[in-house]
Amino acid sequence: MATFQYCPEADQAISDTWRKVIEHTWFYHAAPWAVSILTLSTVLYLPIFLQPVFAFLFGATFDLEVGYKVGKFEDEKHDNYWTMWQPMEGAQVDHHSLVQVFSALVSYEAVNFADYQRNRDLMTKFKKVAQTELNEVENFGKQLMDAPVEDVQQTEAERVDQERECRENHARHCRQLFQAVDDYYKTLQQEIQKSMVAKLVLVGLFQNALQTKVQITMFSLNYTLTNDVDILFLVGVVGNLAGYFISIVESILLVMLLYDYINKDEFEMRAMLQSDYVLLKYWQFDVRKHRRTRLVCAYCFGGFFVIIYIAFWLYCLVNFIMVFECNSHVWNISLWPPDGCAKVPHLGNMTNINSTNETNTMSELWS
Repeated sequence: MATFQYCPEADQAISDTWRKVIEHTWFYHAAPWAVSILTLSTVLYLPIFLQPVFAFLFGATFDLEVGYKVGKFEDEKHDNYWTMWQPMEGAQVDHHSLVQVFSALVSYEAVNFADYQRNRDLMTKFKKVAQTELNEVENFGKQLMDAPVEDVQQTEAERVDQERECRENHARHCRQLFQAVDDYYKTLQQEIQKSMVAKLVLVGLFQNALQTKVQITMFSLNYTLTNDVDILFLVGVVGNLAGYFISIVESILLVMLLYDYINKDEFEMRAMLQSDYVLLKYWQFDVRKHRRTRLVCAYCFGGFFVIIYIAFWLYCLVNFIMVFECNSHVWNISLWPPDGCAKVPHLGNMTNINSTNETNTMSELWS
């Protein structure tokens, strides 16, 4: 932006070169406004502002009982509330999930692997708890539903008390079973919101990937106009490509986690809740259905997203390599990469342009 504002000669050279690069491409016909490199760069940077919008939607709630002071207070909620992003009453949002998602929007690459493992360990823990509770539910359920053994020494009042205690224990373990299953779903859903929506889509794609493409384009134009490699610029582009690759690894791990859920854990959870001895309320089934729908949608979207995400990284990598292979140092996408080298008239380097302009100006003054 400083170049376009303070260097009219460079402004004209950059604009002319970019126009020559894209004027015969499909991208120009699809988006004629992209003929201005400044406008195109601005548009590609705008999706970054979706991060605070998502943060607001994910954390904003109109529940006046929710508090944000440090510590627990009797008159405040710190968990089990709803937000604009998760409006359902059974969403059971808590401050911990908000902190994880918000930190993903500003975290460094590879730092959130620890959070990923923590959530996966929690999911394993909740599966074990659910299995333990199911065993208890079946034990008490069998005592209630099967024919009791008559005890001649037991009075009627004692039998009633024993049956009431058995029913209370059965109902309590049913609630705890549902809570364990729901905690599993909630933890997986939290990992998706943090790693997929915040980390991969909003930061990985809309920030890192698009910025990497913009920087490669700027690097190639700079190389074309100056006929020289800017070392710091080069290091920045390589660093962005490396960070992008790390986020690809994270995306693959997330899809593998969802794959395990769809093909194994979901069947186990469903079988637990469908036991003949498990008695749940209607709203509990609604909560499970709501979470399961979101997880299935995330799995479908995640598989498609990873394909696009990896393809765009390969495109950026090939683009970066072809900057050095093309004589013009500018490359347009092509199935056969050498055919994508843009034919740009050699304009000389910007130092020569500026020197020539200064010489012409001095000649005019002396004449």
